[in-house]
Amino acid sequence: MLFNVGMKAFHYSRYWAILEPTYATVPEHWHRVCSDIDPVAEDHDQILKTPRLVIDNKTLNIQRAEPGQDPKMDE
Repeated sequence: MLFNVGMKAFHYSRYWAILEPTYATVPEHWHRVCSDIDPVAEDHDQILKTPRLVIDNKTLNIQRAEPGQDPKMDE
């Protein structure tokens, strides 16, 4: 479901991500966040520190990214 919503919400972006709840502020509260991984966004550094699935809208490839890893740079 989140994949389908993300595909529609981030249709303009080549890459977008589904982030793990690493920085959740409510203990024991499950949630997922999606982002277009915009390098000028104020939370870009935090996104790169968070484990996530990165979706490539062009190829529909899904890649796991660990903290500190930017799969877009691995092209």
